[in-house]
Amino acid sequence: MTLDLFLLFHINIAFSAIATHQRPLVVERCYWPILRLAERLNIPVGVEVSGYSLAAIADIDRGWVDCCRRLIGRGLVELIGSGYSQLIGPLVPAEVNHYNLACGKLEYQRHLGCQPRLAMINEQAFSRGLVGHYCRAGYQAIIMEWENPYRANPGWPAEWRYYPQIARGTDGQTIPVIWNNSLAFQKMQRYIHGDLEYDGYRRWLAGRVPGPGQARRWLCIYGSDAEVFDFRPGRYQDEARLNPDGEWYRLEQLLDRLNSDRQLRLVPPSAVLDGLGQPEGGQLLDLTTTGQPVPVKKQAKYNLLRWAVSGRDDVDINSRCFRLYGQLKRDNCQDIDRWRELCFLWSSDFRTHITDDRWQDYQRRLAEVEREWLPAGCKRRGPAACRRGRAVADDKRWLAVEGQKLRVVFDRHKGLAIRELALTDGRQPFLFGTLEHGYYDDIILQADWYSGHLIVENVGQRRLTDLVRVDPRMVSRPDGTEVAARIVFPTGMIDKVWWVSRDQARIELRLHIGLSVPLAGTLRLGHTTLNPAAFDRDSLSVWTHNG
Repeated sequence: MTLDLFLLFHINIAFSAIATHQRPLVVERCYWPILRLAERLNIPVGVEVSGYSLAAIADIDRGWVDCCRRLIGRGLVELIGSGYSQLIGPLVPAEVNHYNLACGKLEYQRHLGCQPRLAMINEQAFSRGLVGHYCRAGYQAIIMEWENPYRANPGWPAEWRYYPQIARGTDGQTIPVIWNNSLAFQKMQRYIHGDLEYDGYRRWLAGRVPGPGQARRWLCIYGSDAEVFDFRPGRYQDEARLNPDGEWYRLEQLLDRLNSDRQLRLVPPSAVLDGLGQPEGGQLLDLTTTGQPVPVKKQAKYNLLRWAVSGRDDVDINSRCFRLYGQLKRDNCQDIDRWRELCFLWSSDFRTHITDDRWQDYQRRLAEVEREWLPAGCKRRGPAACRRGRAVADDKRWLAVEGQKLRVVFDRHKGLAIRELALTDGRQPFLFGTLEHGYYDDIILQADWYSGHLIVENVGQRRLTDLVRVDPRMVSRPDGTEVAARIVFPTGMIDKVWWVSRDQARIELRLHIGLSVPLAGTLRLGHTTLNPAAFDRDSLSVWTHNG
């Protein structure tokens, strides 16, 4: 039996480390070689490109787009979809994911005259909520990394990595999944960069060739960046030196040797779907677990927080994008150009190691959109409830608020942490709140466990919490009750506002945090301590809105 190999190149001209003036060089050094090796060797390759990147390449070198279109027609290039921008699906609202896929497909049709069958999950950040979006966008399968879902599901047979499976979404939706392989593409990168010789690489591949009596297998030997060969952005101290032999030349020579090997065969990525009918293929799988609700690519440092709170100022720009999204929702916006612009502003490439010039350009563009879309005065709103209302008159420690469905007791000595939250029917213990020191016998767990507090740990600074005495204000509104307090400490302040619904089983926490020193550490908030006595362990579940 043969080992069927396939490869795809991830094209992202908006990659954060690429300066705008370097883009023509990237097209010449990194994107043209993909098409040349497919045509010279007469082998199929996958090209995954965002709609934004495709349009930008067309502006720089229309010849590349025309050549790609011609090779797609000959079956030497398989187009793999992404979206309009490389945004992180689990971190944005559902409507943004919908429009990102829709705008991406418009660009594919406009420039290449075709629609992709397969889609690659952006940054390999998968959540079950994304499955329905890809199904509705007409994709027949998604491409997702194997290693991290496998690590979170140790009961999976290792053989499943060589076959397409079925990824479970929400509401009964499913979609076939083709596995990318981080180990495989890192092996190839090491060979191309000169850190691994052919004999060592071929021995590694030989360990994956099916033996006598074994079923046919498929393996993705490359599923990563195109911009890592014959180009370095010059922004990182640990960048590998360019291989003097020519990295695309070295890759072309490797693929030529693999293509002539009788044990191996190069196929287009979509050919993997033939394996759905194999005994080891077509398994219905949950790619996520409660321990890993959003698997991503490669090592642990590439977790979801990379695009949520790292970069230059992700918390700020993500908040501003959410504010723009909220305005589009309030306006019931059907203007696809506005949704496309929001998808661009939410791109992951503005949330990592972006160049100075591009960061300044992004800030100007974001501010311009805010001025155009948002009504005057609503660009930066803090919780006004902290500045109005009457002070609570009593001097007791506990402050109780009761609606038709919920009764919540706040702790005035602990920064309005929740002492108890219970349903008003009184038929069961409180659901979550505070577990006092000594609740657990285990010495590791012998602490107070609160709900609704935050902890700030800044390098070289004192650890800060909001677990302090407060003088809260309470305001009754038609839809519920607000309880608010301001907490001041030497390096900043926190405005904390709880809202308890009048007629729903709903509670919300809003925080406005102002620090006078930069935060170089961690901010942990939104803690919820469940009451073990109130839940059945076997049926307890957690629901999230990840995309």
